[in-house]
Amino acid sequence: MSHETQQSLENDGQRATVHLPGDGTVLVRSRSGADISAVYPELAELGSVLGRPAVLDGEIVALGREGHSDFERLQSRMGR
Repeated sequence: MSHETQQSLENDGQRATVHLPGDGTVLVRSRSGADISAVYPELAELGSVLGRPAVLDGEIVALGREGHSDFERLQSRMGR
């Protein structure tokens, strides 16, 4: 992946891991390890997407106008 492509993929969001044990449940953990599943209920749908165990590691972002990330929209969920 080129440096230019990597930069275009970076967004301001909350770093998290999403644990999908394969039984339809979803556990979302913050970088510190705290369970933040209840903060992002819309991610519960991921439990039925893959149909097998997985761990996703990335950024949770809120998209604003024109598809750009909007960090301010996440701050209330993050307790800030």
